[in-house]
Amino acid sequence: MPPNTRQPIAQLTSGQSVNQIFMISQPILRTTTRGDYYIAAYLNDRTGRLNGRMWQATEDIYNSLPQEGFVMV
Repeated sequence: MPPNTRQPIAQLTSGQSVNQIFMISQPILRTTTRGDYYIAAYLNDRTGRLNGRMWQATEDIYNSLPQEGFVMV
């Protein structure tokens, strides 16, 4: 994908890397079975919604996220 080209969620494929802005909603700080933190959230655009995960998260990262707003992924 050329730089500055936005790809809608509806066109993303499983395992595809992205580097763009999405709307985040309902972020939740959770722990893995090993006790490490991760963040579960929905990533949205006008074409759809997907489940997002951020592994090796921290409480500081979680606290800096908006409950609803825009994030770079």
